[in-house]
Amino acid sequence: REVGEAQGEIREKQIAAGLLSASEINRVVSGSASTIAEMGAADKVSFTDIRGMEQSLKLARSPKQTKMIDGSTNIGTVVIGAGYAAYVGQELLPVLEDMVHVGINVWKPVESYAAAGTIMEGEIGKVSSTRFIEVEDMIKYAGAGANSTDGVNDVDVANMYVSGGKYDVFPILYVGSDSFGTIGFEGDVARVNTVMPTADAHNDVFGKKGVVAISWYHGLLIYRPERIRQILTVAKLSWWLIHCSLMTMVN
Repeated sequence: REVGEAQGEIREKQIAAGLLSASEINRVVSGSASTIAEMGAADKVSFTDIRGMEQSLKLARSPKQTKMIDGSTNIGTVVIGAGYAAYVGQELLPVLEDMVHVGINVWKPVESYAAAGTIMEGEIGKVSSTRFIEVEDMIKYAGAGANSTDGVNDVDVANMYVSGGKYDVFPILYVGSDSFGTIGFEGDVARVNTVMPTADAHNDVFGKKGVVAISWYHGLLIYRPERIRQILTVAKLSWWLIHCSLMTMVN
């Protein structure tokens, strides 16, 4: 059971890594930066970036009905309401919650519309026509941004996510409907092999050590790359993380 659950988690990460890599050719950089290496504290995703991405997907004929990964060994087809699905890490929730356009907060938490229709697993809210799904351990580009000059007492630019003196950059991953598929080999079956414990005079006298192993094949086919895109953004630490950091410094 444990190796089966581990295989499911690894397979999901394989798919996520493949999709993120595919999205890099259709990348939008937030703020005034032109490359990921130039991204600094002010380069946070905006409503304009999201609306522009939706327009790009529309021009690419990406349907608003989307597919999502269902956590099994295959890709599910869970239909949601009209909108584009975007996958984000938990670090971006404060950025989305604080998003303002022409003086109006544009973030709609999932609680405000969940009763009106079917929501996706992990869905946390929406902005415009984009529905955001929070992904645990979402891949980020650690330390890929500009050099950080943050000070703890700086206003507006302090306490950003930083690795090795450079800003961490977070992807907002858009995955359009009917844009990819997984390729299974040998029937796409995960094979588990168990070797029962046997006594060994030199290594395991009482025969208490056995082995359980799992093996599978995986491939990812991207056949509509124009429907897989990303927006890059930096993110500010939440108040709780800042508070913990300051308490650690005091202690």
